[in-house]
Amino acid sequence: MNKHEISPQIRLLACDLGIGNKKTRQKIIYSEKELLKLAASQCHFDKLVSEINVSFLPATSQRRLKRKLLEDIILNNNVKIVSVFCPSYKKGLNKVGYCESIGKCTKQNIENLIKIKKILNDSGCLVDVYVYFSDLIIENILQLEGTNYRNILKKNYDSLVKNSPADFNIRLLSSLGCLGDIVGEEGSRQAIVKIKDSSINTVLARNEVFYRNVLGWSQKATENRT
Repeated sequence: MNKHEISPQIRLLACDLGIGNKKTRQKIIYSEKELLKLAASQCHFDKLVSEINVSFLPATSQRRLKRKLLEDIILNNNVKIVSVFCPSYKKGLNKVGYCESIGKCTKQNIENLIKIKKILNDSGCLVDVYVYFSDLIIENILQLEGTNYRNILKKNYDSLVKNSPADFNIRLLSSLGCLGDIVGEEGSRQAIVKIKDSSINTVLARNEVFYRNVLGWSQKATENRT
């Protein structure tokens, strides 16, 4: 990228962060060093955006996330990435339970985190990655009673640790404070909450990607799960 090929978004944010000499509302003067820095930030930001999927986030949240990532890149902030991984499910209609080893989707998500971390590292950010393995709100918990699902979940967790970089901080979701007591394996229902149809449809569209396309569930089973 040519050092002058910097988007208006980055120029305006840089100005808000005190980078450049603002002469007027529309005229900002940058030093040669500042231009090179912003051009490099543009390259790293474009790479990062290509690796993350924010399509299921509301538009306002997308803008906030991208602005925060861009700010971190420009200022070389320390970045903490927190990701929750579901256990690896058995595939197929009417299948319940988990696999002892992580599957293709989990491995792909690990690779995505590695790419995101590298891009941020290359931009000058120090990055800590925290991965929480969801041992709470167990899918089809009632159908798993009397089985050895906890032992299988433990093996799935061990497989996640084994297949992840050594510098990833991997922990059980239940280790977060009192989540294990409040939420537990069955989940917690405190009250009936009214949810907009548009929000339900957004969650359903996301669930279809995984439960229908990956696990092979029927449309009705996916809707009931949602």
